[in-house]
Amino acid sequence: MSVPVLLPSGYAFNYTIRTTVEEADGDTQIKAEKLPSWLTLKDNGDGTALLSGTTPKVSAVQTDEIEITATNNNIVAKQNFSLKIKETVKVACVGNSITFGSMLSNRVKDCYPAQLSNMLGEGFDVGNFGKSGATMLRNGDRPYVKQAEYTKAIDFEPDIVVIKLGTNDTKPMNWDGHKGEFKDDTNYLIEQFEKLSSTQAVFMCTPCKVFSGGNYGITDEVVSGGVIPVLKEVVKERNMELIDIYTVVSGHSECFQKDGVHPDAAGAKLIAEEICRVLLGK
Repeated sequence: MSVPVLLPSGYAFNYTIRTTVEEADGDTQIKAEKLPSWLTLKDNGDGTALLSGTTPKVSAVQTDEIEITATNNNIVAKQNFSLKIKETVKVACVGNSITFGSMLSNRVKDCYPAQLSNMLGEGFDVGNFGKSGATMLRNGDRPYVKQAEYTKAIDFEPDIVVIKLGTNDTKPMNWDGHKGEFKDDTNYLIEQFEKLSSTQAVFMCTPCKVFSGGNYGITDEVVSGGVIPVLKEVVKERNMELIDIYTVVSGHSECFQKDGVHPDAAGAKLIAEEICRVLLGK
């Protein structure tokens, strides 16, 4: 389970700490030293503990350093992390037509960024910067970095960036001639957001599973066997977190009935729920 990188003021924070001990000798005790005044730690006595509290009102970014210690007999383990608090947290959703909300009867209400905004709640400002047909590839037929939505995402000065691209890159006109460029172009896009002074974290999503072959030239074979392995390499090398949307939607073909590529409102909800879970460390 990940720890949230940034939270808004007045947010009800709950984070469960879980421990495992091989050949345990006695009970595990979980403690925290020098917690900020807004946080409390409750040891549940079963190898888990709850860290909770309501984030304070702040006018600038506040960073609290946390150290959790778990002890079982002579075995000691520590977890260190930072909690950053900002008055309002801006989340930029970067992507293609699935992010934009194409083929939804009520795109504004049901696209995944809109549903994510409702799930995150007050204190989060979620921007939809999806461009239909956009590619990660800079030599693709519609490179995201050459679209107005990219410029708008940069100008948004996001705190958190969620990138969900790669589906259109599998089209033969893109992948056949430029697949060797996909890794470099993925790194390039990440770096453009990481160098912004506002950005605290960038998350990469896998594309959705493709449920029918051939639509728009997009195939599940290239998504699963070409794009996703490269994304896994990138996030591992950069020590990022990969949000596995492919697995989340794989058992839900009923949500992709229109063309096998674009989700309906229920499918967009599945995407939003997984991204929300990761962003909030649940």
